[in-house]
Amino acid sequence: MSGGYSENYKMKILFILSFFVISVVTDSVNDHFPLSAKSCGSNEVLQYGAPCMSTCFNRQFAYCGDKFEWRCYCKDGYIRKHEQGPCIRIEECRFV
Repeated sequence: MSGGYSENYKMKILFILSFFVISVVTDSVNDHFPLSAKSCGSNEVLQYGAPCMSTCFNRQFAYCGDKFEWRCYCKDGYIRKHEQGPCIRIEECRFV
């Protein structure tokens, strides 16, 4: 027997390394694309943008942060009724 590793051992190491690389790549893709367009509600569209969004109560944000992410945003002409709420037509907002 020579001083090198057996072919069986090399194949096992190659398999483990391949599995590790695939796992890392899959996790990275899921971090960037955790949603699909199908997960968005009616009047929503999947977009890459700032983490904050307008609601009937809070229409503007001074600073939304610099960590952009994929999420469901209201379509043009719509706004969130409240945080985590559905997208409604802007005219439907009730202001107190």
